Amino acid sequence: MDIATFISNIRAELDEPESSYLSDEQIVRWANQAQRLVCARLRLFYDTSGAEVTAGTPDYEIPNLLGVERALFYTGSLTGAQTTLKRMDLRRLLDELKTTDTGTPYYYAHDVPNRRVVLFPTPSENGVLMIYGHFLPDNIYYDPNNPETNVDPTIPEEHLELLNLWIKYKFAAMQEDLQLASYYKDAFDREIREARSVIYFAETDGAPEIQVDYY
Repeated sequence: MDIATFISNIRAELDEPESSYLSDEQIVRWANQAQRLVCARLRLFYDTSGAEVTAGTPDYEIPNLLGVERALFYTGSLTGAQTTLKRMDLRRLLDELKTTDTGTPYYYAHDVPNRRVVLFPTPSENGVLMIYGHFLPDNIYYDPNNPETNVDPTIPEEHLELLNLWIKYKFAAMQEDLQLASYYKDAFDREIREARSVIYFAETDGAPEIQVDYY
């Protein structure tokens, strides 16, 4: 569903026309919160991402990474020797990096707050890092004056109702209707639990708990 239609539909359900009280920007902000939560809890997007490895640099930004299922290092290029990296606790790996050891990386750690993957030993030569795992989608964006820049919700259609429930929860909370807010929050959590019960999760290094603001 395109974002303009999504906003129009949720306004109709809330019986709330556009105003300074409930702007399009606020709806999009809540929709992004919901989409991140749904994707984190259901791990909807399995994908691969790569980074060019530079000798002497141990850490690499991997945007929107939730959890690593497999990590590979290729010496030189994707046609070079392949090494399957083993998972290591981030704190331990950072301690190990205090040494001067360099060489072919054999370990990785997923540094969630800094959105990066850290390698050990520090690579002694250039190469390629390939990550297989679960990711967050790009943020939803809406600009009625520049529709070509819009970014639509990307979660599957069957989960769009979760975005609606979250927005209704946030709107009720903003109106200080705690009973209605609790009703929609409980409905959101229940739908998440039911969806999780039918989804198989491959082992990853753990999806982080996504934090969202109250408003």
